[in-house]
Amino acid sequence: MRLNQAITVIPINIRKLRKVKIRLPPARLFDEPLGFTGSRRFFALCWSRADEAPILNDGIIESIGVPDFYRAWRYHPAVIAALIGYNIGDAAITADHMLLVDRTSRTLYVGKVWDILEILDSQKNGIPEPTDETGSVYNSGTSIDMQEEGAVAAKKGYDKPMNSDIKLLNQLEAWMNANIKDG
Repeated sequence: MRLNQAITVIPINIRKLRKVKIRLPPARLFDEPLGFTGSRRFFALCWSRADEAPILNDGIIESIGVPDFYRAWRYHPAVIAALIGYNIGDAAITADHMLLVDRTSRTLYVGKVWDILEILDSQKNGIPEPTDETGSVYNSGTSIDMQEEGAVAAKKGYDKPMNSDIKLLNQLEAWMNANIKDG
């Protein structure tokens, strides 16, 4: 799938996030197996306690991802160490933070949910980030009742997640063991 290059400038609000010092697997082993099929530059993810699966959001579509690939990546010792102090959700706790994947640079960021949703908004709307005085022009797309007329609201995808491909899962684990160092 061709990556949408509509956003060539990184949103200014990305400065509110922390760059995670860990290498992301290639898209064919991470984005696609997780269930992300969009063409946007950025997508966010966190664990949904209610859905017992990762939630993927690109500002237009929010969908349920594939748990096995998320868990294989998330519980690698180096990933655990890199994300200490951030609550991206689990079976017992609702997420306070989300991860933001820059698909162009293969960079991972972590930040408060609202800060990441603002970045996704700028991507969705194709407009510059608002100043502090003006506030957000559009909502995150997660609620339709606050959308301006004609705005595209994010939809919650409840399609059954694709079945995990064991061979691809093994490739992901092998890539992580060869390319991500603990601690």
